[in-house]
Amino acid sequence: MNFRELHQAKAPYDELMVIEKNIEKQGRIYHIAGMTRCGTQAVLYILEQENDIKKNEQINSLERKNNKQENNLSTKQTNRMNMKNGSENSYFFDIEKFKIEHNEYFVQQACSGNLDVENYEKISLFFDMLHAGWNPKNSPFEMVDWKELMLTEIVIDLKQKKLPVWQEDVFVKLHKRFKTYLVEKPVCLKTGEESELEFILEDGRKGICYINKVYPIDVWEEQEKQFQNPKYLERMTEKELEEMKHDFYSCLEPNCPKGMCYLGIEYECSLKGNLVFYDSAFLEAEPEVYHGSASALMMLLKPDEPVGKHGYENHGCMIQTAVLPDIEKLLAELFQYIEVLPEKEELLTAKTQ
Repeated sequence: MNFRELHQAKAPYDELMVIEKNIEKQGRIYHIAGMTRCGTQAVLYILEQENDIKKNEQINSLERKNNKQENNLSTKQTNRMNMKNGSENSYFFDIEKFKIEHNEYFVQQACSGNLDVENYEKISLFFDMLHAGWNPKNSPFEMVDWKELMLTEIVIDLKQKKLPVWQEDVFVKLHKRFKTYLVEKPVCLKTGEESELEFILEDGRKGICYINKVYPIDVWEEQEKQFQNPKYLERMTEKELEEMKHDFYSCLEPNCPKGMCYLGIEYECSLKGNLVFYDSAFLEAEPEVYHGSASALMMLLKPDEPVGKHGYENHGCMIQTAVLPDIEKLLAELFQYIEVLPEKEELLTAKTQ
């Protein structure tokens, strides 16, 4: 640390406003500390505590490190653990625009990260907040260690050189987004047979998945049929098409060698959303370590009929684990339910102290 670093840490803003409001959304508390302006661009600063998933991930990482040091053994990390540790973003990441004083302000970008005592710019910012009247006692995080806090910064286009007055009635518009629920329901998928799965989401909703069709798909053969569609040569040259095919098959080969298949599933669900299935062996396996570049393909399956025999929307998916063409059954899991949440406007109401 030197005085140049200290000088550079001083935030280059023209205006600062203390907001000091606690907001409760989706069972979590957020503290809107304040807002700064530089020219016609504003930044909103929101404090929140690390969610339990991310905190547990760090604890598990530390435990694995300690075990390795003590026993010279590392706890096995699996694909399941990696996917379950994927934490959801801050509520404020879903905001498309703010409506303040009858004016609309669009979000340009958002970022979030841990507070760090060595981040002198943030220390300088909070000193300025304190001098402007911000009182940490009015937040739920006064005594929380900075290592457990996240700071979310929302960049807003003001189109004016003045911060809006943050009143009680501040509306936000949330863009279309996805919410993921963990299910982890085991299922034995048998080719040519139907099955039915009941599951319960963490919010108490019950769902039924009707698996109408399970069958192996020769992805190489199916994709070759796709590449023969004349529409490709309407948009590119033959050379460009050959390059596209080469890139696709180069990516497919390590994951599903020629002669192998993926397992396709056509299903209906009583809940309006998408289901994600994984091979059980894949979930318990250790993540692959890639040397150099790694590529991944997202394969989609579209059923022929829009509505299934049970009266619900028909869905299709593939389990992207290579299997033999004569496969009869596969131990798998209905791993996740993904719900599409529509756009909506709502009021940011301060939580009562």
